[in-house]
Amino acid sequence: MARAIAIALSVLVAVGCASSSPSAHAIAGASRGKPTSNATRLAPPCRPWQLRGKHFSQGAGGAEVGGITFDVVKGPRCSLLGRPRVAFRGGTAKTVPWRVYRLPALDEPGLNRPPDVLRSLRHGDRVLAPLHWGTWCRKHGTEPPPAPTALIVTLPAGGPEFRFGLLRDHTPRCDVPGMTSQLGIGRFVAPKP
Repeated sequence: MARAIAIALSVLVAVGCASSSPSAHAIAGASRGKPTSNATRLAPPCRPWQLRGKHFSQGAGGAEVGGITFDVVKGPRCSLLGRPRVAFRGGTAKTVPWRVYRLPALDEPGLNRPPDVLRSLRHGDRVLAPLHWGTWCRKHGTEPPPAPTALIVTLPAGGPEFRFGLLRDHTPRCDVPGMTSQLGIGRFVAPKP
């Protein structure tokens, strides 16, 4: 988990270097990238029943930085490529303006296994999608409104969603009243154990 946190904290640097190109409330993440000539054979997409998910975050410069991890716990080999779709639900999610954007790739060879690992995951493997949540504001005033109650995550191949509860003390601060909240999601990586 320490490596996962280190990877997620590197999101801060990546976010600062990326251009903010916001998109709609959900991101289709079926992009596969270019396999190497010795690419691992592509397994079928992971299904939700094969995975156990977890969301983690911590405050960083007024934002919440963390990630979503999935452990393969059942079934045959499967693949997780691209990025999951994410959304807020409950609480003030319908009244506070927010949008999802794509975080740049976190290609950290010292922290991550080769990308081809994601093409054929087996029981016991873990993947991480970095997450950055910046600002949560009402139209007026600097006091952040209550947080949404859940982070909803859908795998790139679809299927039933994962629902992760959000805590009130894990809400980004409000520096610019009325500013649209930004929820950044990165591509899956396979952290080294």
